[in-house]
Amino acid sequence: MRTFIATLLLSVCVACTCYGQSANPGPPEVDPKLILSDNNTFNTYMYYNLKLLSANYTAYDTHLKPISKLEFLKQLTTGNYLFLKLSSTNGKLYFKLYKISPSVNKDCYELISGYAPSFYADYQRVGKSFRTLALPILMAQPIPAKIQRVK
Repeated sequence: MRTFIATLLLSVCVACTCYGQSANPGPPEVDPKLILSDNNTFNTYMYYNLKLLSANYTAYDTHLKPISKLEFLKQLTTGNYLFLKLSSTNGKLYFKLYKISPSVNKDCYELISGYAPSFYADYQRVGKSFRTLALPILMAQPIPAKIQRVK
C-alpha cells in the first residue's frame, strides 16, 4: 500500500511540474531601452535577431495578444515598432512588437523600415509557385542569333 501511495504521489508531482510549465513567453531577452540607447547596441541586436524573422515563431502585438505573422510584419514595415525576442522555456521563438517613441534616433526607424518590407514581401510569397523558367539551352532548342555570343 505504501508503494502505491508513494507512486501515486510521485506521479501527481511530476504531472504538476509538467503542467506548470507555461507555453507563454517570458519577458524580452534584452531591454528595449538598452537596444535603442545607441546605434552600436541597436545594430548588434539587429545583427543577431533579424535573421530569426524568417524562422518559425509566434508573433504578439504590443499588448501580448497573438497575431498572425503577416500582421506582425505589416506593422514592422511602418518603422514605428521594434521586434523584441521574448525569452522562452520551451525552446520556441516568440516575438513581440514594441512601440518606438518619437524621440528615438531616426536611424532606428530607417533601418527597421528598410528591412521589414523585404520580410513582408517574402512572407507573402510563401507557398506560391515560381514563374516558369524558359531557357533555350535547357529545352534543347537552338539559341537565337541575337542572343549568341559575338566574337
